[in-house]
Amino acid sequence: MRQTIPLALLFFLISCCSTAQEQVVPESTDTIPPAKITLLFVGDLMQHQAQLDAARTDKGTYDYSHCFSLVKEQISEADL
Repeated sequence: MRQTIPLALLFFLISCCSTAQEQVVPESTDTIPPAKITLLFVGDLMQHQAQLDAARTDKGTYDYSHCFSLVKEQISEADL
């Protein structure tokens, strides 16, 4: 026990006297541009009978392109 304390004290003093190593960080030559994505969130699309009647084609199918004509550009530009 008598030798443990002086040895611990000696170890502590030696560790305090050491100089810090300067770390050289290599410069990265690869620069990655920041990533950007566009998210689009929409709610429920509800329909009324007038919209159904207006979207019905002569073939009995439905064409809603006129309903989305004002927001087509914003919807098309979104990534997700």
